[in-house]
Amino acid sequence: MLLIASTYACMAMGHVLHIDNNTTIDLLETCTSTHKLKVQYGNTVYCAEATTDTLTNTLHVSHNGTTYSICNGACSGGGWVMPEEPEEPIVITDPTCNWSQPNSNAHLISDGNQYFDTGVAINSRNNIEVIVQVTNGKAARIFGTVASPGCYFDMTLNNAGGLAVRMGNTGKSYTLTSDEQTSKNSFKTTNGSNNKKLYYVNSRDLTNGGRQVNSCTSSSTMLVLKNDYVTINQSLSGDIKLYGIKVWNTSGTLLHEYQPVAAGTNICGYTAQANCMWDRVDKKLYYPAGTGQMRFGTD
Repeated sequence: MLLIASTYACMAMGHVLHIDNNTTIDLLETCTSTHKLKVQYGNTVYCAEATTDTLTNTLHVSHNGTTYSICNGACSGGGWVMPEEPEEPIVITDPTCNWSQPNSNAHLISDGNQYFDTGVAINSRNNIEVIVQVTNGKAARIFGTVASPGCYFDMTLNNAGGLAVRMGNTGKSYTLTSDEQTSKNSFKTTNGSNNKKLYYVNSRDLTNGGRQVNSCTSSSTMLVLKNDYVTINQSLSGDIKLYGIKVWNTSGTLLHEYQPVAAGTNICGYTAQANCMWDRVDKKLYYPAGTGQMRFGTD
């Protein structure tokens, strides 16, 4: 059975197929007749010693005496296989590729256990716009970096109805209106004069003239919907609808535009194997990491 999906993680111990939160199967690069489970990624096929059988679009894997149901990108039932660590993005090399998400109401939803690593190190003078909606009133990390003491770049919606923003070496929480706490909103940063940063919810300036922010570049990459990149109760993670993210440099040049993509979407000849995120500027497709399936929807 050939399972075509982004289903393994590149780890120090080799390639591993994650079946659920506690179970993994080691994958090998050399296949023999005893390797009944095959996982294809790109042009490479990885193998494992597991007993498999096929019913419709569901792959059943028997491992250590327990049977698991695994779905590929075309399946609607059973469990879902996801890489625990981020994979390298799929790069569309066609120079004429101009694919863009046609539905402005398309979104991805993480339950707190799936996230993206953009692979992009962020400067505090860069500007960002994210369009999101939290549907259950709980806390959710929108984006952030790690391992950058004194050079932060993150945004969090907390379960008290506030928006916390950290840029450079400063951070502050702002109170959202009851409508803003539950509506589809644009959260945006812009550069003001004298190294000040302005934070907006839609067109409302939260900073009343800006906050002083030191200029620095994060030592880590920007993670999207990664709810445990700083201390937070993971159970509070909200069902956040992510409609898109844009990043500009200080000159106003658009560096990245991340858009939601549904599994099965054809992007310039490449078919997305799972719900994922497309950078329209860099022409890269990012599969989510974590456990469970990230959902895709349209309003």
